[in-house]
Amino acid sequence: MADDADRTQDRMEAEAELLARQPRNPAMPKPNGRCIYCGELMAESQTHFCSTECRQEWLREQTIRRAQGLASS
Repeated sequence: MADDADRTQDRMEAEAELLARQPRNPAMPKPNGRCIYCGELMAESQTHFCSTECRQEWLREQTIRRAQGLASS
């Protein structure tokens, strides 16, 4: 009969396998001249985000969505 340590080890291995199969970087939508986080118009040199803050917040939200099973990757 399996004890708590065995069950914990089995669960940790299953979770590690699941995490290994998930993509590390979320899929980015095609650039359209606006920040994909806040919608602000951007300069031609910018492709997806108007600022570092918008990029970090978008990535943080995508990580949360992936963990909740809501992100489409």
